[in-house]
Amino acid sequence: MEESENDGKKNVPVNKDLAKKEVERWLDSIKATESQREAYAANIDRLVEAVKDGTIAIDDKCEITHTLKFPFGEEIKIITLVYKNRLRVKDITNANRGIKNDDGDGRVLGYVVALTGQAREVLRNMAPQDFQIGEAISPFFAI
Repeated sequence: MEESENDGKKNVPVNKDLAKKEVERWLDSIKATESQREAYAANIDRLVEAVKDGTIAIDDKCEITHTLKFPFGEEIKIITLVYKNRLRVKDITNANRGIKNDDGDGRVLGYVVALTGQAREVLRNMAPQDFQIGEAISPFFAI
């Protein structure tokens, strides 16, 4: 997203109880199972913290807007990413085309590509602190 599209506004921090409710609402919207919620409890905790501190916000359509801690890009400054709450198998397979099954980081990056619609080469420039949000979201869409 270009800087002018959101004027660099940061998401609003919220208290922990509201942050938990927001993440639960997102999990419900993607139909996350109880076993997924148990298996990815640390991911959920990371998302709750990110909502709490204003790094991410979950909108009415349950899309996640991520305000980057370290914006990047030379021609177009990327300051936010928007993660979809629905993917198709073809989105995932297209984004992971050419990535070996044992390349964990590459596959996670593929999921982030599919979820955000950004190009792989663009997202390779993300700071690790920002990539952690995509890492927390992507397992819920694994096939």
